[in-house]
Amino acid sequence: MNRNVEMNALSDTVKVLELNWGSPLPEDLPQMDLILAADCVYFEPAFPLLVQTLSKLADASEKAEFLFCYKKRRKADKRFFTLLKKEFTWEEVSTKESCCD
Repeated sequence: MNRNVEMNALSDTVKVLELNWGSPLPEDLPQMDLILAADCVYFEPAFPLLVQTLSKLADASEKAEFLFCYKKRRKADKRFFTLLKKEFTWEEVSTKESCCD
């Protein structure tokens, strides 16, 4: 991810950070406008930790928007979104054509 940021000359505006779900947020976390979570819904026991971390990110960023990208794989995904619904409201955006099938 850091290489992509550098290749696109975004180092002044984009910061890549690793977040361990359920752990405290980094102290040097900047104010964010956009948070991208891609393909995070795969390990059901970690769902509560992921929701907790997303909630902390929302609290730390007054007006951040989340883009949550995932592929529907199984019924467990539904359980994740049930947990997520307790903390967030969202609008689902889908495409008729898949880029990756």
